[in-house]
Amino acid sequence: MNKSWSNVFRSFVRKELTETFHSMILILLFSVIVSNLLQYVTMQAVIDLKLSDKETGYQLGNIMMYMSVIIILFVGHTLINRYIYEERTSKTIGVMLSGGMNKTAIWCAKLFVSILLCIVLLLIAVAINMVIAYVRFGVMVRFTAISAILTFITMPFLCFGVLSIISVAYWYFKNMNVFGMIFPIAAYLGIWNLSIKLVGIEIPQYIALISILVGVACFIVSAICLRMIPKERIAAATQ
Repeated sequence: MNKSWSNVFRSFVRKELTETFHSMILILLFSVIVSNLLQYVTMQAVIDLKLSDKETGYQLGNIMMYMSVIIILFVGHTLINRYIYEERTSKTIGVMLSGGMNKTAIWCAKLFVSILLCIVLLLIAVAINMVIAYVRFGVMVRFTAISAILTFITMPFLCFGVLSIISVAYWYFKNMNVFGMIFPIAAYLGIWNLSIKLVGIEIPQYIALISILVGVACFIVSAICLRMIPKERIAAATQ
């Protein structure tokens, strides 16, 4: 990693963090609230199983992975859309690339900030959810080793891989408006409905391995595609 690359990376990390805290903080916090409202419905389905407090706690821990996916895909996509697609639409990225800035450093910085903020918001959402479970239902959320791995490691890694693919697509395709509107809604409602249907069902351990492998594959594909996209294509105005 040369000095120029690292300088561009750090500059864009500071830029995106600053702009996010100035203009998007309320949207991000609102996403945490909405995610917890959806999760509350799923929690109620767990409570309706009428298990012991300990078993209920473990079931609440098991379904936490779904909120993890919802938060990361929705928030992550919102950030990627803001950092990459809107910047391309405004033609700002063209100016930066023509100034000699490394496209890989820019992409890595934007993806890094998206991942960082998603992790922070996920931890906040989980903490709020645990408080709700204890205050509303009198149950302590408990994690098994596999539910903790799925919630905090493997499923987030898979989602970040998916977001990396989407971020490259936003730089390649000229018109992603329809996708940008449909994807977050589909992610929210689709995963939420799935979580309700799978209440009480134990997730197989091999899902953790599969999610890691798919996530790695997504990152590799993203890196390859990114190298193949010419700067002229990225800088081209969207339709």
